[in-house]
Amino acid sequence: MQGTRRSGTEQRNGRLYARLTKRDNEEQGNLVHDLGLSHHIHVLNFAVNHFEMQDPESSEGVRVQDTYFSGVQVRLFESTRGEEGQLKRGVVYLHGGGWALGSARMRSYDFLCRKMAEEMNAIVVSVDYRLAPDVHFPKQYDDALQASRYFLTPEVLARFSVDPDRVAVSGDSAGGNLAAAVAQEIAMDNTISIKFKLQALIYPVLQALDFNTPSYQQNRDIPILYRPLMARFWLEYLDGDPSFVQAMLANNHSALDQNQATLGRAKLNWALLLPPAMKRHYKPVMQAHGTARIIEEVPALLDVRAAPLLAERDVLRRTPQAYILTCEHDVLRDDGLMYSRRLQEAGVAVTNDHYEDGFHGCMIFAFWPTYFSVGQRTAENYIRWLDWNLVQRAACELMDPQLDLLEASRTLGRAELAIKGLMSKGFDLNADEGKDDPCWQVTKQLHFLIEKTMSNCYEKEISSAVKDEVSRVLPSLTTEDKEAPPRPEIAAHVTGTFSPEATRSAEDPPSKRVPGQKIQSWESEKGLAFLHNVKMTNGELVVPQAGLYYIYSQTYFRHALPLGEVEEEDKEEALDVEGSAVRGKQMLQYVYKKVGSYPVPILLMKNARTTCWSRSAEYGLYSIYQAGVFQLAAGDRVFVSVSNATTVDMDEKSSFFGAFLVSQ
Repeated sequence: MQGTRRSGTEQRNGRLYARLTKRDNEEQGNLVHDLGLSHHIHVLNFAVNHFEMQDPESSEGVRVQDTYFSGVQVRLFESTRGEEGQLKRGVVYLHGGGWALGSARMRSYDFLCRKMAEEMNAIVVSVDYRLAPDVHFPKQYDDALQASRYFLTPEVLARFSVDPDRVAVSGDSAGGNLAAAVAQEIAMDNTISIKFKLQALIYPVLQALDFNTPSYQQNRDIPILYRPLMARFWLEYLDGDPSFVQAMLANNHSALDQNQATLGRAKLNWALLLPPAMKRHYKPVMQAHGTARIIEEVPALLDVRAAPLLAERDVLRRTPQAYILTCEHDVLRDDGLMYSRRLQEAGVAVTNDHYEDGFHGCMIFAFWPTYFSVGQRTAENYIRWLDWNLVQRAACELMDPQLDLLEASRTLGRAELAIKGLMSKGFDLNADEGKDDPCWQVTKQLHFLIEKTMSNCYEKEISSAVKDEVSRVLPSLTTEDKEAPPRPEIAAHVTGTFSPEATRSAEDPPSKRVPGQKIQSWESEKGLAFLHNVKMTNGELVVPQAGLYYIYSQTYFRHALPLGEVEEEDKEEALDVEGSAVRGKQMLQYVYKKVGSYPVPILLMKNARTTCWSRSAEYGLYSIYQAGVFQLAAGDRVFVSVSNATTVDMDEKSSFFGAFLVSQ
C-alpha cells in the first residue's frame, strides 16, 4: 500500500494527465470544427478511440463476439466456465462518454466487461449505441432500451443459459443515465414479463436543470469532466443550440419564471436531498428571471427519459435495488447522491459507494496502461457488489407479489430484520390464542414465508459450518444435505458488536514488543457469529487440539474526528504540506497467537493502510483483511489487535475474525 504522500501524488498526477489529454484533444477538435473540416465531436471521438479500439478476442474463460440485438450493435462477453446446464448471471452494460464519445469496443470497456463475465460467470451485453452528432435524443435511449428488451425475452435468456432472476442493467456516466432511464421504463412496462433485478449506476449524469449543485461548484475545474463540457454534452445529446451553454451554467433555463422547469427543480432540491457534509458552504443558485427560449427549444431537458432524476415517486418505487457509485472530485457527484436519496425515500434498497479520492471516469483507469489505485478499487468493489447481490437476490426473492409489505425486502438482511421483529414482539407460532384473528393468520403466513426464504438463501449461500450453527438456532430453517461436504470439526466466526465495554483491557497495557490494542468485544453467539468446539476468553479464540488452522480477520476503520478536535501535538501530522487536513495516520491490524511456553504473544500476520481524508470529509471507511494457514497447538489462543481500537467500526458484517481446522 502506498504512503499518504505517494497516494496524493498519484491522485494529482492522474487528474493532471486527464486534464492535459482531454483538453489537448478538445482544442484539436474545436480547431478542425472551426475550419469547417469536420464536427468537433467526430475529431474528439477519433482521438479518444484511435488507440483504444479492441478486436473481439476470446480468451480461455470468456468468449467474445460482436453481434446485433434487434438491430443494435453489441459486444457479447460469454463466460465459458461453470458446469453444463448451470444458469449464468446477465448484465446489460452501457458505456459512458457524454452520449457522443466512447464505444463498447474500447479497450477499457472491453477489459471491464471481460472481467465481469469471468469473475461472475456471467453473460455481459455491452451495448454500442449510436452517438451524437450523428443521432440525438432519444436515439441513444432507444438503442439501449431495444437491446435490453431483446435480452430480457425468455427465448434469448434461454439461448444464453441466463437465469431470468439474475439480470442487471448498469452503466457509467452517460451510460449510467441510460441505465437508470431504461430501468425505469422496464419497471413500468407491464408487457415485459422479465424485469431487471438490479441497477448499478457508476457516477451517473441524471439531470440538466441545476448546474450549480455543490459538486458542480466545487469541481468546476476538475478533470476529466469540466462543468462547461457537461453542459455542452447535454446540448449535443438533446440537439440544442451550443450558444445556450453560458445561460445554462447560470441556471437561467430553470429560473423562477420558468414554471415547468421550476416544477422539475423541486425534485432535485439538493438543500433537502444532500447530507450536510456535501452541502458545506454552497448556496443554491436560483435566478428570478431566465431565458424561456431554452426550454422551448430543448423540451427534452424535462423528459424523464433524458433526466431520470425527475421521475415521479411512483415510478422510482417500482425500480430495482440500486448500487450508485459517486466520486468526491466529480461535478456529477450530487446527481448520484440525490438519486440515491430519492430512491430510498421511495422504498428502494440502495447502496451508495462513495470514494473520497475518486474522480469522474476513474473506473476505466483500472487497467494498464492507465492504471490508478482508485480505479482498481472502484472496479473490484462494483463487481463484488454485483456478484453478491445477483446471487442473493435470486435466492431471497419474496414470492408473493401481492404482499406490498415485502416489496422492499430484496435481501436476506431485510428478511432477518423482519423475523427478528416478529420474535421481539413475542409472536408464538404454536399458541392457540388468536388463531381466529385474521391478523394472526397473516402474521403466521408472513413468518412461514420468511422462514422458507431464509432457508433457501442459507442452503445456497453459506458455509457448512455456519449452516450447522443456524440449524442449532433455527432448526426449521435447514434440511439435511447428504451430498454436502463434512463441516469442519473445529470452527469459529466471531463478529463485531457495539458493546459499551472498552475494547481494550486495563490489564493489557501497551507494549513496545507487542504493538496494537486488542479487540475484546466480539460477539460469539448471535447473528452470524458462532463457536463450534472452540472457546472464547477475553477476546481470544482458544483452540482445543493441534493442527493446521485457517485464520482470517477483517476490521473496518471509520474516521470521524473534525480537525478542530485533533490534539495540538497531532495537528502537524494531520496536515499536508499545503496545510490541508489529510487524516493520514496509518491503520494497522495484527493477528497474534498466545502459547503457554512463551511470555509474549507471537505475531502471525500484520497488514496496514494509509489513507487521506479531506478537510471537509464527514467520515472515511476503509477495511483491512488478511488470512493464512498456521500451525497451532492445543490450548493456543488467537486474537486481533489494531493500531487504534476506537476507530474500528464494530458492525457484524464489517469487522470479524475466525478460524477453522483444515488438517490435523
